Amino acid sequence: PATSFYLGKPYARARDMIAAGVPVAVASDFNPGSCPSLNLQLVMNLACWNYRLTPEEVLTAATLNAAAAICRADRLGSLEVGKAADLFLLNVDLLELAGAKLDPACMLGTVGYARPAELVMVNGRVVVEHGRVLGMDEEQTRVRAQQLVDGMLQKAE
Repeated sequence: PATSFYLGKPYARARDMIAAGVPVAVASDFNPGSCPSLNLQLVMNLACWNYRLTPEEVLTAATLNAAAAICRADRLGSLEVGKAADLFLLNVDLLELAGAKLDPACMLGTVGYARPAELVMVNGRVVVEHGRVLGMDEEQTRVRAQQLVDGMLQKAE
């Protein structure tokens, strides 16, 4: 849905696809030309509002169905024994998320979450804790990224 959003194009008929038994997947490929966003939360929100999917359908579309779309449902997309433990934890004890505990899937699909995840695990290994990437100097990385951007801009002149 993010590509349709950014390009102002019609949205896929996801409701019809689901009615026909087609597993719908959503993701962001961060294509600067048609989908300049890495924000999966935005993609999930757009799927709720523009595809008219339920929060539960969007959660499935962004996890298990997305893994199946890239032929990896046997090892990704759900929390099961034998699969990679890829997950994130959010702090829902925030004023702006009052009531989120009543229906976490609804919060993910319709409200959004503007803060970094409290914890991120990739293949069972913690890579983000308290919103900070572990084993990485974020300031050094930011400075290096800016240097690369500056270099590209100079070449473009």
